Amino acid sequence: MEFFLHVPSISSLQPRKAPGFDTPAFLHALNIERIHLLCGALDLNAPSAIMRFSMLGNTAPGGPFDLFGPNGRSFATLAAAPADTASFSAYRMDLGAVLSLVQNALSSAMNPQRASRLKMLTGMFSSAVLPALAGEYATMSPRSAGQPSSVIVVTIHPKAADQLFTTTLSPFLQPAGQDGAIRYYKTMDRGALPGTAKKQGSATPGDGVSPRKRAQQPLFIALTPHFLLAGRDEALV
Repeated sequence: MEFFLHVPSISSLQPRKAPGFDTPAFLHALNIERIHLLCGALDLNAPSAIMRFSMLGNTAPGGPFDLFGPNGRSFATLAAAPADTASFSAYRMDLGAVLSLVQNALSSAMNPQRASRLKMLTGMFSSAVLPALAGEYATMSPRSAGQPSSVIVVTIHPKAADQLFTTTLSPFLQPAGQDGAIRYYKTMDRGALPGTAKKQGSATPGDGVSPRKRAQQPLFIALTPHFLLAGRDEALV
């Protein structure tokens, strides 16, 4: 099955301005009109369903094509997937270009004060986190998981990742053991962080767990010489 989708000009959409946010300016700054055509194919004859997508358009710098990282012969993150993986999705992305494009687009639609605050936050993230990331990202869901759960896998630069975990992220992480070259962490309880306190969540129907409490469940992280793995299921990580 194949499909081809022509991308219309943003100017023809005529989006409305929202209070405090200039939607037309935001869309214009994204340069979406540089994407001319989306192509896709779905193959159901292989042992697994395979989907492929392509974008055709103007690849000049400053547009959506900046978001994709360099191509390669294979995906390194596949090495972290168990044999019983039910689903696996991998991407190569230039996260620095993503941040730059989104920041510029949001700044063009915000007032100067909010735009300045956003620029400061993205600058801090870029200097602290980006050097540790090697540009490949994947999500996988093994069949062996007792309940629907997934793990995020990210390729890393080991020295920069080690510095990130021992400096910037150390106040938010609790060491959870080590197995050879693999170190385990879990995120700190919000009530244990400076300036925060535990709040009593309200009961909800069904499982009795409020959405806020579910969102505050710890994130378990494994840091290897090649990957960072993270998920809510400790045994799965």
